Formats: sequence, C-alpha cells, structure tokens
Amino acid sequence: MSDHIRDDAQKAFLFVNSARTLSAVTFDRDGRNLPHPRVCQWNFAQEFQLGVQEVTPFGIDPEPILRGMAANGYFVWPVENMQPFGTSQ
Repeated sequence: MSDHIRDDAQKAFLFVNSARTLSAVTFDRDGRNLPHPRVCQWNFAQEFQLGVQEVTPFGIDPEPILRGMAANGYFVWPVENMQPFGTSQ
C-alpha cells in the first residue's frame, strides 16, 4: 500500500449565469444538466480539477460541492456568497 493519498480529482466546469447572480459547477462540459434560469443563460467560465484534496479556484470548500454533485449532478450558489463554507468533517 502506498503512502500517497489517492487523487480523486475530476475535471469539473464552472458556469456563471448571464445576470452574474448565480454560479454553478457540473461535470457536464456543456452544462446541459444545470437548472434552467428563468431570465438568463448559463455561460461557461472555466475548467478546473474538483476533489476533496483540491483547492477550488473560487474559494469554496470542495466537500459541499461534491455532495451537491452526487445528489443533483450539479451545485449552484449565489455569486455574492463566495466565502468558503462547509464542515471540516
């Protein structure tokens, strides 16, 4: 058995809606599984590695994102709430 931590990171995609009020992460490069915003569209922002050992490029703890992705296939949050959150468990 190796002393190295298993790298569980996966390629993920960040989207921001055209009103710049919501951000979303999904494993779908085209964002097809994101909920349809009422007035605006989702715009691709960037690709990044998402995993429990990875630092997100937008400062949110990866664990709540991963839980949302497992439950819904995506994770959405308000743009103004860019502060890190989640539990240390």
